[in-house]
Amino acid sequence: MKKLFIHIGTHKTGSTALQSTLRANIRLLRKYDYSYITDDKAQSHNVREIASENTEELVNEKDRLCKIIQKQSSTNIVLSSERYFGNYKNSYSGINQIAYNLRFVTQPYETKIIVYFRRQDTFIESLYTQTIQDGQSWSFKEFADAIDFENFDWKQLIKPYVEHFGRDNIYIRPYEKSQLKHGIVNDFAALIGIGADSLNDAEIPQLAKTNIGLSRPALEVARLCNASLNEQERLALISLLQGSNSKKTFERYSFFSNTERKALLEIFQSSNRDLALEFLGKQNGLLFEDELFTNRNHDSQYEGLTLEEVTDVLTRAMVSYHAKSSDTIRRWGTAEKAFAHILEKLRLKNIVRKALIRLTYNVNH
Repeated sequence: MKKLFIHIGTHKTGSTALQSTLRANIRLLRKYDYSYITDDKAQSHNVREIASENTEELVNEKDRLCKIIQKQSSTNIVLSSERYFGNYKNSYSGINQIAYNLRFVTQPYETKIIVYFRRQDTFIESLYTQTIQDGQSWSFKEFADAIDFENFDWKQLIKPYVEHFGRDNIYIRPYEKSQLKHGIVNDFAALIGIGADSLNDAEIPQLAKTNIGLSRPALEVARLCNASLNEQERLALISLLQGSNSKKTFERYSFFSNTERKALLEIFQSSNRDLALEFLGKQNGLLFEDELFTNRNHDSQYEGLTLEEVTDVLTRAMVSYHAKSSDTIRRWGTAEKAFAHILEKLRLKNIVRKALIRLTYNVNH
């Protein structure tokens, strides 16, 4: 009998890194009797989009997925998609239907659900940075006013999965540095029964550029420029910034004031404690253990870019892009000439010009 392990996210918890590693090591997984069904085959969007009244579509989807599962030579089957948790843009309002649909189409199999939760304050801040990289130009306050943060109650959101799959089939893991000392890939492997030693020969691919976070100044550069650039220009600028001004995994910078952060976490204190006790058996009631990130200046907010930061960000972008051509400056005589050549060669002169005009205006006003 096949056994399913379904990773359902959530967003901003290293899902891309996990999925990329699973995809790159399909042969290695099979060696240990595991098969990873990539999402282009599993088509998780089908489960998310089928309406409750459409039983015929559910039956068809069940038949389609079962045929794919039965073709796998391995006993253990792994699926992974954040779509199984829903859409954060509507505060995961459709999760009950998704959980029902997923249980319907996986009825023939023993199924384990694996979900990673990020502490709500860092989750919300990470969502905001993603919207900027996706082209938004709003401030954090404007973003906060548009979203009801209280909907990100992990205890309430996981209830449909507990109802449809059973408490003992739900694995909850906190996504934070102190509790994932060896990273999400090793943690996930241990959960599904693959020993750490089995991953010694695993290939760890580079993350897709679309999922690379930006440093705080680079994020502000992107935010201020988004409204002034067309889509092609915006993507080119984001690519440059990601290649030169990225932030490290778990690196932090704050959008909430200290007071706002504490007030937000008080909302979820009780429900997070319940999850820690029920699913992790932690008698201290701490679902999350990382210390709160606080602004050194207490409740001071980000004061905006300085001209020095703008110069640093854009210079890093240009230099990084041409790191493979170590003789660029030597061939062109001076850094200024080399810089001009780079802009011309990459057809980025207008993009950077627009960015500089926009940034200079914002910094001076």
